[in-house]
Amino acid sequence: MSPPLLPPNNSPTTHVIEVANFEHVHLSPPPNRSSSIVDMEDHQLEYQAIAYSFGPDELRDCIVHYLNKISESIYSTFKCLKELLPLAHHPNKRVVDQPQIIGVYRKERSQDWSKHTVPWHRVETVVQVIGKKEDFQEHLVYTKHLLQARPDCPGVYGVSVLHNEIENEVQYRILWADAAGIVLSEWYPLERQVLPLPLFALVYSFYAPPNKHHLKDPTIRWTEAKFLSRARWTVKCHKREYPGCHILCAADPFDRRTMVFYYYKGDDLCVIKDAFWDPNNTQQEASVLNTIHKQGILPGVVRLQDHESVLDCNRRRIVTAASESLGISARIRNRMVLTSVGRKLTTADSIKDLLMAIYDIIEAHRSLCMDRSILHRDMSMNNILIYPQHDPASEKRFTKNPPKFISDVVRDKCKDSDRSRGLIIDFDNSASLLDKERRYKADQDLTCCVGTPIFIPRSAAITAPLDVKCFTPMPQLTGLAKSLYVQAYSQQSYDLYADSEGRCHSVPDTLKTKDQCSEYAHRPDHDVESIFWSLIYVLLQLQPLDGEDSNVSGLSEDALLAWKHLHGHRVEAATKTSVSIDTRDVLFEFCAGDWKKALHPGLSSLAPLLAKMSLQVWPEYGLLAESPPREHLHEAMRRLLLQHIVDMDDPILLNPRNRRPVPRNVDHVTNVTGVDVDGARFGWLHLPHPKEQPEGEKPKIILRVPAPKRRREGDENAGGPPDKRQKSS
Repeated sequence: MSPPLLPPNNSPTTHVIEVANFEHVHLSPPPNRSSSIVDMEDHQLEYQAIAYSFGPDELRDCIVHYLNKISESIYSTFKCLKELLPLAHHPNKRVVDQPQIIGVYRKERSQDWSKHTVPWHRVETVVQVIGKKEDFQEHLVYTKHLLQARPDCPGVYGVSVLHNEIENEVQYRILWADAAGIVLSEWYPLERQVLPLPLFALVYSFYAPPNKHHLKDPTIRWTEAKFLSRARWTVKCHKREYPGCHILCAADPFDRRTMVFYYYKGDDLCVIKDAFWDPNNTQQEASVLNTIHKQGILPGVVRLQDHESVLDCNRRRIVTAASESLGISARIRNRMVLTSVGRKLTTADSIKDLLMAIYDIIEAHRSLCMDRSILHRDMSMNNILIYPQHDPASEKRFTKNPPKFISDVVRDKCKDSDRSRGLIIDFDNSASLLDKERRYKADQDLTCCVGTPIFIPRSAAITAPLDVKCFTPMPQLTGLAKSLYVQAYSQQSYDLYADSEGRCHSVPDTLKTKDQCSEYAHRPDHDVESIFWSLIYVLLQLQPLDGEDSNVSGLSEDALLAWKHLHGHRVEAATKTSVSIDTRDVLFEFCAGDWKKALHPGLSSLAPLLAKMSLQVWPEYGLLAESPPREHLHEAMRRLLLQHIVDMDDPILLNPRNRRPVPRNVDHVTNVTGVDVDGARFGWLHLPHPKEQPEGEKPKIILRVPAPKRRREGDENAGGPPDKRQKSS
């Protein structure tokens, strides 16, 4: 067994390993091999001559013909298609590169394939011809793209062909990829006198997969109005089918491989979320949501309608086949039907709407911690939405004594039935604060590093307490804001945090001794810090409705500095011999004047608010000898937000379609479940009910060669490695 390879995205959660017994574990031996030997020997002679006489393009075409010849001997006869066809309709529009050879099914040989495109959702396997072993990473990238485009395929096969021109030899290796990771075979020689039995086994495995190797999920199928149009998906949960779904999110296909679909028909709306769950490491999201809403619907939290463990045609759970070879726990495919949707924070219609939504998100999170003892642990911009909408059928009974949201405090009208202007989603990383005896867990049970880079709390990123000992008293309200607060929450709640000299957030500001300092443990105030980073990330992109279009060159030096340190952040554990530096710490040195320069001039009034928030978020409250109340940072943030909302003379209308640019030399963060995808906003997504595709005979597999796709200017880093032939041209 070889040591694990470096995954294509350098993700620590992606497992890639080479195993010596790949052919016996991950392939099915084809029957009647001897009947195919004569045909293959004849073709092998032709292949060797062509491969060694011409360049790599000819080798690629030979591989196409070679594999099709194997398909002939295993299934039936069909043509070797040599036309070049580009790929289209990937769920992630930033994917512009494509592999050299693809495998596709044909239900009917007479079917008219377009001469222009092949949809990604028709691709079954990827074959890549490379010149050196280091180029194998390209194949892993294309395998990742394929898993993202095929939610109906729990796992996929692939082939890499290595053409060593110097030593005049050809080798190939086969891979199996699913949510657990990637398992690789050894390099097999492709020689004239050696029958390529692994390739026979590969093609046969498409029709008779080995045990636990799920090539198809019978509960998901694509349905499309035209043969080559963008796919719509029919997704089944228990006995109900949801036709006409489209993909909202295709997350990283390894580890959990989260796929999110959106279904909308009249008043019936829902989000369907698939994920591969590791029962040994995480608690199932559906059970968390059931716990949250058990005592009645908790406003501001996504609602669960249905959930199941997905079964195959034999009524067995769909699990990952790569887990055994990788030595990790098998992951189980689970599906949830959620009846709450929302929009990304960057689509807010006004600054006032955004701040009110953030207030309600903080309040809903406070209620999760205090009333349900649930800690979210990933409050990134991806997981907090604005303008929530819920399926009316899901509005049964609400919890007693629900949280008081901003509309209740300022006595503003709110059309939402649950009063919350924000929505918290994605409880994949959540944890209970209570043990089996309903007591608060010890800190050591919450010490793992969890979160999304850029938004993860600083101490969580290094799994150690911070060395920040400058504490700021609880903000005090004035004028109408104080009056509204007291009416909503009582004078006693306000006086609880009346900090005098030597006190911080209702407790003395004395510090623990060195011996008393414990290891890192995730606390509720860490989640509030993540909300703070999310707010900054959003505000840096927003501009007023009447604001002029801006480009990267028009961004101020402070804005570029903020982006640099946000995107320069890395999750890196601290060690005894070194101190990990969080690049985002620079933003705590920003004063109101710096924030004024970093934001759009039309949003300069928000600069003092961000400066005050940063003073509250900056300290390490775990260093205090006496722990403040669990909700202390929630209280500080909602006071600052309430004061600013009440004092606002202008709501500051925004242009959600025209945002400030993010510098292209930094990576974007992909949205997880927001309804706003590729510019489409909620309410514009009425989907037709496509006709059912007739069930036919088992389709045939055929290999095709995608054409090189012209790269757009500025897409140098999008999608994957560039096409080599295009470089040489």
